[in-house]
Amino acid sequence: MLTWLLLRPVSIMHALAEVGWFRRRSLSDRTGWNVLPRAAQAYVAVVTVAGLVLVTRFFPTSYPRLSLFAALVIFSCVTSLWKVTLPLALSSGSTLSVSYAADLMALILLGPHHAMVVAVIGAWTQCAFRSKEPYPWYRTVFSMGAEAITVQLTGVVYGLLAGTEAIVPIAMLPKAVVGAIATYFGVNTGLVAVAIALSTRRRPWNVWHENFLWSAPSFMVAGAAGAAAALVIDRGNPWLATLMLAPVYLSYRSYHVFVGRIEDQRRHVEETEQLHSETIEALLQTRRAEQALAEEKERLAVTLRSIGDGVIATDLDGVVLLINQAAETLTGWTVGEALGQPLDSVFRNVDPETRQPCDDSVELLTRNGRAGVHRSCVLVARDSSECWIEETAAPLRAADSRTIGVVVVFRDITDALKVQEERAKAGKIASLGLLAGGIAQDFNTILMAIIGNLGRARLLATDASTRRAIDDAERASLRARQLTWQLLTFSRGGVPHKRTLAASRLLKESASLTVRGSNVICEFDLAPDLWEISADEEQFVQVVSNLVINAQQSMPHGGSIDVRAENVVEAGDRWEHALHVQPGRYIRISVTDHGVGIPEQHLGRIFDPYFSTKEKGSGLGLATAYSIIKNHGGYVSVSSKPGHGTTLTVNLPVTKEDAEIASDPPVSDSVKRLALQEFQEPMSMIEPPGWRVH
Repeated sequence: MLTWLLLRPVSIMHALAEVGWFRRRSLSDRTGWNVLPRAAQAYVAVVTVAGLVLVTRFFPTSYPRLSLFAALVIFSCVTSLWKVTLPLALSSGSTLSVSYAADLMALILLGPHHAMVVAVIGAWTQCAFRSKEPYPWYRTVFSMGAEAITVQLTGVVYGLLAGTEAIVPIAMLPKAVVGAIATYFGVNTGLVAVAIALSTRRRPWNVWHENFLWSAPSFMVAGAAGAAAALVIDRGNPWLATLMLAPVYLSYRSYHVFVGRIEDQRRHVEETEQLHSETIEALLQTRRAEQALAEEKERLAVTLRSIGDGVIATDLDGVVLLINQAAETLTGWTVGEALGQPLDSVFRNVDPETRQPCDDSVELLTRNGRAGVHRSCVLVARDSSECWIEETAAPLRAADSRTIGVVVVFRDITDALKVQEERAKAGKIASLGLLAGGIAQDFNTILMAIIGNLGRARLLATDASTRRAIDDAERASLRARQLTWQLLTFSRGGVPHKRTLAASRLLKESASLTVRGSNVICEFDLAPDLWEISADEEQFVQVVSNLVINAQQSMPHGGSIDVRAENVVEAGDRWEHALHVQPGRYIRISVTDHGVGIPEQHLGRIFDPYFSTKEKGSGLGLATAYSIIKNHGGYVSVSSKPGHGTTLTVNLPVTKEDAEIASDPPVSDSVKRLALQEFQEPMSMIEPPGWRVH
């Protein structure tokens, strides 16, 4: 006999997970009538009412074999207590007993109506006693109603197969008994399976197949034992029938064993699932840890790639373990080539003065106990190119402060040294300019006195030879005065008298005029859309003339000078020959000769005053041009190769909207006026008749 409780299992092993309310509420809340779905409520009501109708309709009014009926009722109650709890997720238990043996005995011996009463009493006993939790009322009446329906349908099948005779023939008995047992099992388990299916919204076949089919063999054995006992009793051997208790009890024990095995399997499955869940969780944690490690490594790699400094890490033996992209660029070694190589093979640094290899950083840090290394040296790349670097090395330490390697960080300081050199050069030029300006002022004062006295001496001269000598001296003094003006222009640059200029016309005119009458010609390549500039016209012409003269002096045997002008845009901020180059628009004027060129060691000094590589050069032309360009906010550059000529380039910023004309007086007038004002001790002059010296 099977009793039913409301349950919501998905399967035998997963029922608890399907019923959320089963965990949260008390027993009464979980098993109450209101928790049943509407379909399950209707089904329970129909089965209960149908059973009640059958009990009312077929309840026996007479008991001709009362003692046998009483014995069967007792036997049914006893076997109802031989029950096992099915491996279902239930709060108060769904049980399976072997009381159906007593029901089949009553059916065969007393008929279906008396058997119905025996079965209903057995169902009530099974629900009321030895239960884990009290049964709800509707489950008890449902179980009793299901038993009434089961016994009545079983009786119908048994009657059809056994015939209407009072004593069933032996030949028909097996078929009738088998039919009755099969009907009892199918109807009883089917009614409960449908109730479970409706309450869990599953298919009845799946519920029946998963939860009840396994009990069919034991059911058949106990049912056959009950039928055999009924036949023995019917033949007048009631004591022999007691032997049939053994198969019934064995069926009960087989239920225990089978259910215990199912419970063991369920526990095994639960443990396996728990182990699987723990394994999955461990794998997920491992995966998350690996992912976090990969992300950390990626962040480290991105950080190392983003660092502008070169980074190389080694072990205690100096074997390269890590190298970033900046280090690849500086050393010329790729990651694949550098890893596993000795540090001194990848990172070759030499002393800039002795050209000897520097002391090994790993040796200094790991064996000599140095806390760190910091030095400036020259790095020799794999292709033998060199650059100045600033190197810092430090030990790599583990969490327990053990030294596990060395990290070397280095940066290219070539540009920084170049800027430093340019600034030093600018300071030197400024100092030279200050010195030259002071000397030029004093010398110009003296020259003014000399020129004045020479003029007066000419008036007093009486013979032609004396006048010629005075004229030669005056011309020499005027040339000397021009030299002082150049020095003053170099030292101060003069205040530019700026206005908007079309550079193309002035460039052609001044360059052509400079080479006129010489064995040198100018070839022009001027951009047709050359931008206008804001500059002092006289100073601009002087710059062009000085550049062309420098080129002309580089070709004593004649030739051509290439004069090129174009528009350029500077995007970066840098230094060029101690002049600050700011981003913006410029016109670029290049003057190229095809002369002997300038040695590389002299390129850094060509703008210094009184420095010249030419026999006839004074060393002031380029210095003056440099000073003028500086005061115009431009910059200069030079490129040369011995035997292939030299290219001098000046860059002047273009005009904004409309250039304003400067209100300052011309440079030359300012210099002359300043020289006269600073003349404090004028030399005595000869006073010719009609002249008076102030």
